[in-house]
Amino acid sequence: MRDIRNLFLAVILLTFVGGVGTGAWLGSLRAAPDQPNKHSIDRRMEDWHRVFELDASQTRRLRAALQYFEMRRERIRQDAYAEQGTRVLRLKNECRDKVREILTPEQRAEYDARLRPDNREQGG
Repeated sequence: MRDIRNLFLAVILLTFVGGVGTGAWLGSLRAAPDQPNKHSIDRRMEDWHRVFELDASQTRRLRAALQYFEMRRERIRQDAYAEQGTRVLRLKNECRDKVREILTPEQRAEYDARLRPDNREQGG
């Protein structure tokens, strides 16, 4: 179960950390800037709901946040190559802050533990 949770976290982080490589990889999933990739957001919401047992309010707010950040990620992807890294890093940090705001203290502790560099490097 821990491996599934780690895989889930890696997917979420890759989505928002993006960068040039991920932007190119996600190019095939590209949606119009004013319409986020619904299928990708639905998959992420299923994972978030399963891992963090979100309540209805958290689910609604997190879906809205993911849609907003997906639209912004797409706009950043379309921007000049040189600006992408900085803007994606800023977006990733903003997204993490928003996610932390939505989670309960217990969920936030688990989320923060998963974000620690030692956990990311070791996959656990």
